[in-house]
Parts: sequence; structure tokens; C-alpha cells
Amino acid sequence: MRLQHVLILVALAPTALSAQQARPWQSTDYYRLTVVSDPKLAPDGRRVAFVVTTVVEDKDRRHNEIWMARTDSSAAPFRYTSPSTEAANPTWAPDGSLLAFSSKREGSDDDIWFLRTSAPGGEAFQIKGVHALPIFSRDGQWLLYSWRGDEPDSLKKETWRNRVSPTAITRGADPKRFDGRVYTSIPIVGDERGYLAPRETRRPNHLYVVPLAGGKPRQLTSGEFNQTSPAWSPDGRMIAFEQDTSETREVREDGWPALFIYTLADSSTRALATGYPQSSNPAWSPDGRTIAFTCSKGRGMKNDVCVVPATGGTARNLTADWTLDPNGVTWSPDGKTLYFFAETSGNVHLFSVAS
Repeated sequence: MRLQHVLILVALAPTALSAQQARPWQSTDYYRLTVVSDPKLAPDGRRVAFVVTTVVEDKDRRHNEIWMARTDSSAAPFRYTSPSTEAANPTWAPDGSLLAFSSKREGSDDDIWFLRTSAPGGEAFQIKGVHALPIFSRDGQWLLYSWRGDEPDSLKKETWRNRVSPTAITRGADPKRFDGRVYTSIPIVGDERGYLAPRETRRPNHLYVVPLAGGKPRQLTSGEFNQTSPAWSPDGRMIAFEQDTSETREVREDGWPALFIYTLADSSTRALATGYPQSSNPAWSPDGRTIAFTCSKGRGMKNDVCVVPATGGTARNLTADWTLDPNGVTWSPDGKTLYFFAETSGNVHLFSVAS
């Protein structure tokens, strides 16, 4: 295995100070910091969309905008979304004609918006049926996303103190004398999961698709577990995703999460055996024959970059003799190289390995 150190991404861009202005850092300098993050290269390689975060001192909050820059530096970077709203998570359509992004805007229940990129300007619009940040199919005709579904009206109307699981053995003491809550599961802090919601209020994420023209979303998966990190196959016939079959257990096992393949033609789902207790973040090779993923031998063990045939088989660990923890695996267009990030000495760098 040969790893190549490729690039350092500069993420912080504070207001420049000349040598004559150099002075010790002050707490108020925080308000002058501009953070540049989440760069997304356009399919033609000529533009890059990225998020610019500033601090609004008088409102004690951060403000996110999406900016655009040309990769040949022929023009200055410019703001692409309205400064009056928040915007983040830029995502390009395969032909570069649309940019999807998340933005909370008054009067809309959904936070996903789109901009046409053929020319600067224009109004942001929504596509009916898109309720979460989508992943475009390679032909650009379908939008795939993972979503919890609408909150039931019963949960919207009931307050926490009135919610009692139908499986509870008692409704508790007289509410006029005791304002406690009845639980049928114990919310705890799970390893790498945070605070667990009570079982009776849990709504797992499932996979949905909707045509680019918009419409009623088609639910692909179901059940009590979350299906996340979906990835289209290059031919658009299958979707790889991850699912953690231990996430509903308050005492977690080491075997989580695992990879699955959904076939659209017959709505079937099959497990993709990898031989690793933890497999996540699937990424299809350009020819659709191989899936790269983040693999680990168990809780507390380091991550590695692995590949496995899309039809199943023995997984290969490409970074077994490497000491860093890789993440964010991406294929090169020719399928011969895998790129990923890893942290070293407090900095995040880009690396590559032959597939």
C-alpha cells in the first residue's frame, strides 16, 4: 500500500493583520473570524461552492451563507445565497445546472431549496416532495434522501408531561399532585450516540425518492431502524445504505452499523457482508462493481478504508498498516484511486490510496 499526502485545506480566514499591526490575540477577535468550510466542486470542475460562516456580534449567533468561486481564480469569489437567510450544505446536480442547499425560511415547512446555476442570481425554489437534503441520481432525474417523516398530529398537540406510552402499565400519580413523567424506556447517553429519546417518541429515518420534477415521495425502506448514508449505484438501479440493528438497544453491541443494498426494480433489500463488525459510509466505484466504505474491527478500534465487491465477497483493507483514522471516502473518476481525509497533529489533511 502506498499513501500519498495530497492537500491541506485552509478552513479559517481571519481578517488579515500586517506585520506592523501584529498584537496578542484578544477575545473580541472572535467576532472578526470568517470560517470557510464544506467546499463542493462543480461537475465540470470550473466552480466550487462553499459555506462562509461569520459571527453576528449584536445577536450572539453565527451566520452561514453559500459563496461561489471559479477554480481558475479568474474572478473574485462572490455570495451566491441571500445574506438575509441562513444557507448551508451545497449539493450539485450531476450536470451542474442546479445547486441544492439547506435553508430555514419563513413560510416553509421544508428546509431544502434549489438554485439554478446557469447564471448568477434568480430566486431559490423548492421541489415538491423533497423533505431532506437530496442525493441526485447520476442521470439527475431522481432525488434520494433519508427522512424521519412528518411528526404525527398527536405528538404536536400533546405536551411532554401528558405523553404516556400505550404500553405503560400505569398512568402514574394524580397529575394535580405529581408532575412526573411515565417512561417505558430509560433515555441515557449512549456511546457516540448522545441522548437517547424515549422509545414511544422515536421516529427512525427511512429512504425516499422523488422525481426531479417533484411529486409524492416514494418510501423505499421501513422498520424500526434508521437507514442512513444512502448512495446511488452508477446505473441508478440500486442504493447502498447503512443500518444499525443495535441502535434501539440501550446496551449496545459491537456489531454496528452494517451495509445493505436496495434494488429498485423489485424493492428487495439484502445485507452486504463485509466481515467487519462496523461498516459505514458506502461509496460506489464508477463502474458499479465495488463499494468502498469505512471499516472498523469494533468499538474503540481505529477506522480503515475497505473495499468489497458489490455482489458480496471478501473485503480488502487498504489502510491496514496505517496509523491514522480515515473518513469521507471518495473515488477518482477512473476508479483507480480513493481519496479521504484524516487528522494528524491537530490538522485535517487529504490523502489517497490505490484501489
